[in-house]
Amino acid sequence: MQQIYQGTTKTWGDLLGCQSSTKVIPINREQNSGTRDVFQAKLQIKEFSSQLRTANNTAAAIQEVKNVQGAIGYVSYGAKKLVSEANLSILKYKGIAASPATLQTDYGLKRYFELTFRLKDNKNLSLVKDFLLFLKNKEKGQQAIQADELVPAWEWYGTNLFSDLPTLD
Repeated sequence: MQQIYQGTTKTWGDLLGCQSSTKVIPINREQNSGTRDVFQAKLQIKEFSSQLRTANNTAAAIQEVKNVQGAIGYVSYGAKKLVSEANLSILKYKGIAASPATLQTDYGLKRYFELTFRLKDNKNLSLVKDFLLFLKNKEKGQQAIQADELVPAWEWYGTNLFSDLPTLD
């Protein structure tokens, strides 16, 4: 993958050691993508090739891979339903398929998501509190996360979910 995204692999034949002359068309994510940042860091890609095609979001990346012969791309595991609906396959990484079980291990490409928000004048503070409580609730929010086959966040940083929000009780 590193060779593909740094631009040193030009054809699928080069990559697979066969006679294919089909060009490898790597699809990259936009500059401010968290998925891109983690992908680059985990694969130790020093600099992406300037020849990469860029998709501005997950759906666009999936469509590029679907519509362009020889294309390969990356998206977050949370998009696996969209990948499946596009009749694409998720490749193994170092022989390991991403799954809820492997994502709970030291799977090499996993990343954590952070939920951040900004309140202007504390106008919607009660809505934010309700949403965070929903997410933390094992019977509601965490089950919704599991329904999408994502790894639930049973542990939260800090001892007080609202420790950084002094106006909340």
